[in-house]
Amino acid sequence: MPIYLVRWPGWVASLVSARDEFELEMILDQEASTEGVEWEEYNGPIAIDFAVNADFETVERRGKRDQLRIGSVARLRNEPFKLRVGGSEEAFEMMNEILWAAFPSLASVLNEAAEKDRTPLAADLRSAIRGELAGYLSGKEPSVDRISDPVEKARAERAKWKPGVAVPFRPRGRAPRRR
Repeated sequence: MPIYLVRWPGWVASLVSARDEFELEMILDQEASTEGVEWEEYNGPIAIDFAVNADFETVERRGKRDQLRIGSVARLRNEPFKLRVGGSEEAFEMMNEILWAAFPSLASVLNEAAEKDRTPLAADLRSAIRGELAGYLSGKEPSVDRISDPVEKARAERAKWKPGVAVPFRPRGRAPRRR
């Protein structure tokens, strides 16, 4: 069964398993309106940890874990799991593939900072987020011609043409527009 990488309008991506695109649309429609949703088939690794969403600890006495203390369980009613991406190589590859496919501007900023072995600047991260969301807010992709800052414009041009960097999200399917 194929797994689809779904890009919702705004700042969310999902991995969804469905037999075909029709079933995918049915699943997505249960979650929220599918207007503006885009997707592509995802063939990369999946490495997600599911932790029970409760407070607990084990107590050791004489070198043995012999007592379990269970704290708050209130969160279990609504969200039984806390999801997190592990630290394995597959988990890193999954995050990287999802970032480049669903959020290429953000991936470009993070990748550029990693190549220079530095922490990304907050201004660069904000600019990437603004670029990612601008297309969804206006209903079209942001144009490089509209960027006034010469450094940002050069970065956008470079990202647009340099192989392997900032490949735009090219969905195989798009939810039909509702009228």
